[in-house]
Amino acid sequence: MRSSTCRALLAASCAGALSIAWAAPSAAQTRVRGTAELSADTVRMGDAFRLVVRLTVPPGRALYVPDMLPGTVFVESLSPVEITAVPSADAGASVTLTYPMIAFGAGLRPVPGFDAVSTSRAGSTGRMELPGGSAIGEWEAAPPASDPAVTVTRLPRRDVWVVPVFTAEDYVEGVEPRPAADVLGGSWSWPTLALMALCSTLLLGTVVSVARDWTARTAEAEADDPEAALDAARRVALGALDGLIAEAASGSAPVDSLYLRASGVLRRYVEGFDRAWRPSDTTTELMAKLVLREAGGGVEPLVGVLRSAEAVKFGRRRPSRSAAATDLAALRTWVAGSGSPVDERAGRGDGHAGSPRATS
Repeated sequence: MRSSTCRALLAASCAGALSIAWAAPSAAQTRVRGTAELSADTVRMGDAFRLVVRLTVPPGRALYVPDMLPGTVFVESLSPVEITAVPSADAGASVTLTYPMIAFGAGLRPVPGFDAVSTSRAGSTGRMELPGGSAIGEWEAAPPASDPAVTVTRLPRRDVWVVPVFTAEDYVEGVEPRPAADVLGGSWSWPTLALMALCSTLLLGTVVSVARDWTARTAEAEADDPEAALDAARRVALGALDGLIAEAASGSAPVDSLYLRASGVLRRYVEGFDRAWRPSDTTTELMAKLVLREAGGGVEPLVGVLRSAEAVKFGRRRPSRSAAATDLAALRTWVAGSGSPVDERAGRGDGHAGSPRATS
């Protein structure tokens, strides 16, 4: 009886040992093993360095790793992870993950770690195929760690010493900006500089000469043909008044702004009637000169509207939008029907200058 009991205990012990022996390789075959290290343990502030993670992935596994590491106040990822893979000795894959990092704070700074998640591939497709029938899946699709089929390989954080830009010796000696490097120094070619200066001088002289000739030709053309100059000024004034009338109709501009701009348009147009009329003249002085020159012929509507504009600009008068539209239309009508240019014969008594003329 005693011998049979011993044989039963021995058989149970052998069975337990065999089950452990079979279970251990099975568990080893599903777990991802990994190590992590920094490319340098000391870096300068603002310099790039790398966190290199090496993983051994068994066959037929789906591996999930982050594209970039979570950032901290002083350390963050510089770009997405770089992945390389080669076959491993156990028919799986040796995967190398390289995370480019950058540090902004001086002193001992932690580089974040992460958890590599793996599970049975079960026919799922990944973003990158690995040797041994494994694959790397999208990090967003990683299963939760609470899933019994999931194994987690924890890669703890690493510390890096970040050297500040200025050392204590720099502060003792005094920190100041460096001078500009070789802005104008011995490495410059003096013949080249002389040629550049000569070409610049010639170019500047050419531009000045062309501009002077163009200005002179324009002045001569206006003096020879005052009718054309006045027609051009009239078209500019009519275009500006058309724009103001459209704004008054749409209600997109305040009434006082419409009167202010209309007064400026009329002043610039009327000042072209006589070169002796200066921009320094007030609107009242300019209108008085215009009344004298025109002998009151057809300028009363213009004077009335501009007086209203003065009251709006300098007083508290605020006409309605419809009244403003009516005044602007009256100004446009006057501009469209005004303005023969100042005739040279006016001084000789051959005719009246500046009288209104019918225009289309």
